Amino acid sequence: STIEEGAQDFTLFLPGGRVLCIECKAKRKKPDEKQRDWAFEMQRLGHTVHCIRSFEEFLNLLTTAKPHDTPRMPEHHQSRD
Repeated sequence: STIEEGAQDFTLFLPGGRVLCIECKAKRKKPDEKQRDWAFEMQRLGHTVHCIRSFEEFLNLLTTAKPHDTPRMPEHHQSRD
């Protein structure tokens, strides 16, 4: 991502005011700490970062996702002050 280190790979602006934040990961790879921090901040702002692992998941997300749908990146485990 060129937004900030840890930001999702793609941000899609769709009809109806839908915004999809998408993080692409290999099958067994997990989001790192900076990615989890970013996802936590996006969630705090009312967005969901969707973690997808295949092109099929991406296509499914495009056709079915609504705000706050799964799959989500892991919840942040620490509070941020």
